[in-house]
Parts: sequence; C-alpha cells; structure tokens
Amino acid sequence: MKRLTCVLLGSIWLFAWVAPPRAGTGLQAGARNGPIYFEKNNDLYAVDSSGANLRRITRSHAQELDPSVSRDGTEIAFRSGRDEIFRIGVDGKNRVNLTHNGAHDLSPAWGPTGRIAFASTRSGTSAIWTMDRQGRRAHEVSRADGEYPAWSRDGKWLAFSRPSGATYDLWVMRSDGSGLKQLTDTIVIWEGLPSWSPDNRTIVFSRGDPNGGLGGRKLWTIDRTGVVGHFYFIAQWFPKLGVLQDDGWNCHQFHSSTEFFADYGSYDVSLTVPRGWIVGATGVERERRDEGGNATVHRYYQDDVHDFAWTTSPDYVERVELFEHPTLPRVTMRLLLQPEHAVQADRHFAATRATLQYYGEWFGPYPYGHITIVDPAYQSGADTFSTSFRGTPDIAWDADPNTGVAVLFAGLWFTVGGTSASSPIIASVYALAGNAGSVNAGSYPYSHTSGLFDVTSGSNGSCSPSYLCTGVAGYDGPTGLGTPNGSSGF
Repeated sequence: MKRLTCVLLGSIWLFAWVAPPRAGTGLQAGARNGPIYFEKNNDLYAVDSSGANLRRITRSHAQELDPSVSRDGTEIAFRSGRDEIFRIGVDGKNRVNLTHNGAHDLSPAWGPTGRIAFASTRSGTSAIWTMDRQGRRAHEVSRADGEYPAWSRDGKWLAFSRPSGATYDLWVMRSDGSGLKQLTDTIVIWEGLPSWSPDNRTIVFSRGDPNGGLGGRKLWTIDRTGVVGHFYFIAQWFPKLGVLQDDGWNCHQFHSSTEFFADYGSYDVSLTVPRGWIVGATGVERERRDEGGNATVHRYYQDDVHDFAWTTSPDYVERVELFEHPTLPRVTMRLLLQPEHAVQADRHFAATRATLQYYGEWFGPYPYGHITIVDPAYQSGADTFSTSFRGTPDIAWDADPNTGVAVLFAGLWFTVGGTSASSPIIASVYALAGNAGSVNAGSYPYSHTSGLFDVTSGSNGSCSPSYLCTGVAGYDGPTGLGTPNGSSGF
C-alpha cells in the first residue's frame, strides 16, 4: 500500500487538556471550601465560598492580576506592575517581589509541590517556567510559546494556552516539558485560563470570541472519556491518516457533528502498561515483553483499518471463543469482561455470533480474523466507543403498555403501563432494599437470583439465538433474570 505522509494530530488524549493583554476578573479557589481570590479594580480581593466576608488584600497603584493561592492556603502569587510576579500573605502582609528582571513574567500558578509555574519572555518568547516560592531555581520547562499555565492536582502535568494565529488553543505537557500535546484546535475561538478538576480527569477553561471581551466567553470542559479507576478505554485517538484527494491532502480533525474523515492504513502500536494488566487493542498482539519498573510492552499490528482503539485494566476477566459458520470465515472472539459481569459471558458471545452471522450473510464476510468485545467499567464514559453487544434487560416488571397505572403529573391524571410503569417500580424496589449505594452497573441481582422470580416461558418474536426473544430458565432477552421476589435481590 502507499506510504501516507499526512497525519492528523489531535485533540483527544488519555489521563483518558495570548490570552488577551489581561485576563479580566480572574478567580482562584483556596483550599476546599476555602476563600475565593480574585481581582477587582486592579487590586486583589477574597470572599468566602458562601459569598460572605468580602475583603480587600492589596492596595496598590499598580495593576494586581492573576492571583494563585498556595496549596496550604497561606500565600498568594500574582502579577503586578510591569509584569513582575509577587508573593503576599492572604492577610495582605509580607509582600515580596519574586522576579527582578526586565522580562515579562505573568500568570503564576502555584503547584502542589510548592513550585510556581509562570509564563516569561526571558528566553525571547513567552515560554513556561517554574521557580520556588523565593523566586529562585528558575527553570524553563518548555520553549513552547504559551501562557496561563495550570498544574494538575498531582503535579505531573501542566495545561496552558498557546497562540495559534489570532486565537489561542489549549495544550498540555508533563511537568518536565515532555509529552507536549494539543487538546483543542480552533480557527476563530479563544480558549484559555485552564483549571484542573480534583481527580485530574477534566479541564475547565474559558472559550469565546477573541474580540468579544470576557462577556462573550463561556466556561467549557474537556473530559478524559473512557477512564475510571483502573479502567482505561482509548478510542478515536490520533494520529489518524489523512486522505489524498485530487486537489491534495485532506487532513480534517475530529468534529463532534461530522466524526472523522480519514483513510485506511496499517497500525503498528506498542503500548506500555503496568505489569499484569490485560490489554485489548485493534489487531493482533505480535510481541509482549517485560521492562524495568514493573511495566510490560504490548505490540499490536493490523492492516487496513480506519482507526486504532485500545483498552487496559488489571480487573478484566478474559474469555475466548471461536465463531464458525458453514459459508463464512472463522473469527476468534476475545471478550474482556468486568468481574461483576462474568456470568454474562455467554450472552456476549451469543450476540457477537449473531452479529457476525447476519453481517456476513447480508453484506459480506467480516474482513478480519479476530474481534475484541469490551465490557466497559461503570461510569467510565466509554460506552459510546465500546462494542460490548450487551443485551438490554437485567430484570423485568411489566411489558403491557395498557396495564393501567394511574399517574398524577402536572395536575393531570395519566394512565401508563410497560416501561413507563416498570422503571419507577424497579427504582422503588431498589429504594426499599436500601442497597443502592453498593450497586455497580446493575450487577447485584446476578449474585442474588434467589430474590427474583425467573420467567421461563413466553416469546416476543423469533431470534437467533432463541433466548434473545423467548423466556427460558436463567437469563433471557425479554425478561433478563426475572421479576422481583421481594427486595433481597436488589
């Protein structure tokens, strides 16, 4: 195949993110539920998180901007005067100038280890630097042109704004300057003032018209979709191969309303994960080797695919079966299950066999010799990208739309049945059980089937395999595990 030289570099990452001359009214929270520090009329102020006890911290003839509070909540770093960085106590005392030079030093950010990140022109461009609380041991982290750095809560990453033509985009890098990644790529939108969530999974930032002032900006977030606990699911990631058209290379990035425009290609990807973690990925594993530091490298390869996705977790339960059909090629089916769903393996394989069969009979043989089915962890946000083929019902109550349950809504009485009646009833059973705090993705009934009536007869159609449409002993498609027998199954 042709060697493609155009690569889309992108804005989706795992973990899994100049400004105008001044930031306007900047806000900086102190310790949890502590004061909020902000700038007003060129001075620094503080107010309690309740909105009470407004107090003024600085009284200066210069502009006092960009406040950032220390982790222990006792000091504030800020920009003042002709772009110098100062430190002051939250009581307004002990003001100290930390940067005595002719460069522009601005947008300080106090990190969890006590070091202060800031933007500075002392190397000729607005690069990201760090220093200690005395202004000493200054170190250029990266020459990547940027401003308004923000530390992740664990101190391992820095998010910042970087100019792109007339606008600004969000970037991230490790605290040592490595791992530089672009998170957003816009043409006419200003994006900056990033701030990390406590779990390091989300970045909140300001976005709006670069010429519209702060009033035209809104707060946005970037999520690390597909991550929760020790579960990682990374799909729709970059780089992706651009498309060579008659008028040249077409290298679109991802857009939420149009997905991707990219070409098929060969992927040869090495993934380094903690030793003992199970990895699932596009393609076939060609190599696995242990490295120092309790890590293992997994190498996957696949020709003729549009994208590369992968997942890893130490908790996966792995199952492998073979799809066989008299007129279709064999396909190895690899299933990666959450441990609480281990009893659902048969239904995953049954759904996958049905999918491969009808796909092959209606459209043509599945073009690869393997398929990986991923059961995403609860609340990971990975469901959009997974291909778990999971049957819908776990438990059942009532399928008759004419049951006749009376509901008072907005002052009017309605008659409902089916799922409109079943959903609140099942929710009520969970509430009666008093066990909702320990329920994980509906897994509790699977280990407490004695608390259910198993529905073993009846049908709502014809399916292959038949249990997807017919009541049988144990799990079936129409009724799941059955109906409540008291609340012990919940």
